Amino acid sequence: MRKLAMVLFALGSLVLMAVPAFAEKGDMAFGVNGGMAMPMGQLADEDYADMKMGPDFGINFDYFITKDMALGLDGSYAMMTANESDDVKAKTMAFGVHGKYFVPTGGRFVPYLNLGVGYYNRKVEFEGDAADFLGVDKLSDNKLGINAGVGVEYKVTPMVGIGVNGAYVYTIGEWKPEIDGEEPDEALLDDWNYISFKGAVTFYFPMAK
Repeated sequence: MRKLAMVLFALGSLVLMAVPAFAEKGDMAFGVNGGMAMPMGQLADEDYADMKMGPDFGINFDYFITKDMALGLDGSYAMMTANESDDVKAKTMAFGVHGKYFVPTGGRFVPYLNLGVGYYNRKVEFEGDAADFLGVDKLSDNKLGINAGVGVEYKVTPMVGIGVNGAYVYTIGEWKPEIDGEEPDEALLDDWNYISFKGAVTFYFPMAK
């Protein structure tokens, strides 16, 4: 019995030693993510844009300023299609900066908070009958926006993590794209916001000495 206890203790010690540190100050990470974007506000309102959920993809780069905090760059692309017609699509392309706080757990599973600021290209594209009726194939503008979310990551190896995350994306300002070179008197949409749900794979590059 005593020998069995010693063996179990030794195995437990090896397992604990195998759990990698999540990150260290100076480490870098590159991630890819993909999932779905769910329209909110007038993007989802059937009396306005009436969009449905669509694909959302992104990339991100992080630099750990401490073992629990990182600053980074990100880019994303989301596309939603109108419920009434596949000829009408709302597309959002964003580039921004963000900060992340990783809640220390001492294990492989680590939740985190994310807050970012970005530059958003907001575009509606028209095809087929919709383009023929309106006489244009796209309308777009560019605005600043913010995003805030939460996620959790599992460190598979010291250099690879997998996880899921969700974020609320809020773009600032009414959607008033130029039509025939002029901005309309009234906004076509008062808001352009959505919620993002994604899975992610992150590759870590230990740089700390």
